[in-house]
Amino acid sequence: MNRHFVVAGILSSLLVCVHCNSSNGRVAFFESLKEEGSPHPLTLKQRLQTLTPVFDSFADALAKTASKYPEMAGYSRDKAINQSEDAISCGHSHNFTRPHVKRGILPSDFGENGFTISISCKAMPPPRRPYAMSPPALRLDNLQFYVWTEIGTGSNPSPGLLDEANAIIQSHLDKLTEADRTASNDPNKIQVVLEILDRPAFRAAMPPEKKITFEEYRKIKNNYISNNERWRSGFAFTYRTKEDDGWRGYWLALVSFDSKNAWIAELTQFHTRGWDWIALYNLDRCDEVDKDFVIARIEEERSKVVGGVQYGMSVADVIQLKGRHFKVSNHAEEGSADIVYDDIKITVRQWWAGSNTGRVVGVEATSNQTNEYMKNIPYEDEKSWYTEANGLRTQIVMKAAKVINETRIISTDLTLRNVSDVGNPMKLEWDSAKVTFRVVDEKGKELPRVTNVSYDGSICSVGILVLPFDSSLTFNISRVGLGIPKGKAALLDFGPDDSWIIDKANGKKYFLQATLEIKDTGRKRNERYWHGTIKIPKAEIPLNK
Repeated sequence: MNRHFVVAGILSSLLVCVHCNSSNGRVAFFESLKEEGSPHPLTLKQRLQTLTPVFDSFADALAKTASKYPEMAGYSRDKAINQSEDAISCGHSHNFTRPHVKRGILPSDFGENGFTISISCKAMPPPRRPYAMSPPALRLDNLQFYVWTEIGTGSNPSPGLLDEANAIIQSHLDKLTEADRTASNDPNKIQVVLEILDRPAFRAAMPPEKKITFEEYRKIKNNYISNNERWRSGFAFTYRTKEDDGWRGYWLALVSFDSKNAWIAELTQFHTRGWDWIALYNLDRCDEVDKDFVIARIEEERSKVVGGVQYGMSVADVIQLKGRHFKVSNHAEEGSADIVYDDIKITVRQWWAGSNTGRVVGVEATSNQTNEYMKNIPYEDEKSWYTEANGLRTQIVMKAAKVINETRIISTDLTLRNVSDVGNPMKLEWDSAKVTFRVVDEKGKELPRVTNVSYDGSICSVGILVLPFDSSLTFNISRVGLGIPKGKAALLDFGPDDSWIIDKANGKKYFLQATLEIKDTGRKRNERYWHGTIKIPKAEIPLNK
């Protein structure tokens, strides 16, 4: 099927839950998405007041540490909290100066007993006015705030300072999360289904809603189902028409719903370009509308708890519950990904690798098919097993391929993975790549290469390697040509000048280290040819005991 008509990745699950208790409130919700980017019935001042007790608690917690550590010298409880019209923060700094706020903290920023700690909340920005800051540590989606934290010390912090400071930060992030969760307890909340509403430009282009009757809805729907029944998909009706050299797709999709109303939209897309609004409608819910857009199934899916995780949880809550032993499959859209644990697969939005930001928008049991697809992707908590540069991630895995003449022949697999956020394929001129190797023992002492041995092998050209978006390629980089002596613990063959024979294990461990380098040749600059240097972490060599 043409990719224009695949609903799952484009129109899937709820992004935010917001609260509107009247018809006017619901209209205001969509107008606020369009004009202000702040879909909440409370005023900004009221929402800040909801957070104030948490910041008072944070200031009190810092005050309790003031007499313990020299880094807390000069702390003032009365001056710790700062509040503006759209933000609130609390913190303390001592002998800390950072020339540029947008860069990270460096040891050179601190003087003697230097220290900084803070939590900041800032209202989510209107469309077209994003904050030029690092990704937030937390999103308060119900109260509509971003949360940032900062903590750092000089090179010799007081014993126990960092542990206590991190504990204070985490406990108050939990309190902010709880305040946000409490704010969502509204039985009349609107559940937004159209996930691309989190794109500011798309949200800003939302047209005014039009209230329609059930009879008017049926007339609109008939335009989509007449002679096009095969294009019924998910919670949208869709058809396509030929236009110029391609096809234009049309969708009648569920945008959101509450206990009484449903909002639906007509959308269009040509080729793989962005989505354009045609119209936005509001109508009363009834059995036919609920069936057309599978609202009961949406509600059922969102109420499920799978592996302790439920739709709407923050990623921070998930990581606190299940840890970081998961794999990641990034989607084409920035901030969207699958976080895959051994037992469950979680779809998240507004998440960045290494962060705790974002929200769960889908959860299901991990399938055998998913495990097979993800088998060569390392776990997040095992990042020492791979390195990454310029959007290319590498990993080496060694295994015993066979035993010949009572000597174990080692096969070395190299995995290349395109983890960049650019949609175009990544290319590597492999024939110009330079891979250097070293074999070392547990203490880092280098094992000499073999010399004065027979070698009879050929080199096969690989050519240009192409890695599509979010794809990987694993291939054997070992060679075959070295003469095989009898009864050795291991033989590694990477060519006549890069071969090793390990005589006996004797309880010792040996490791292979490798460096990949591809120089910039300037070739075809309009295409994505990768260049750079990656020092691949050592991999243990499996020895014949």
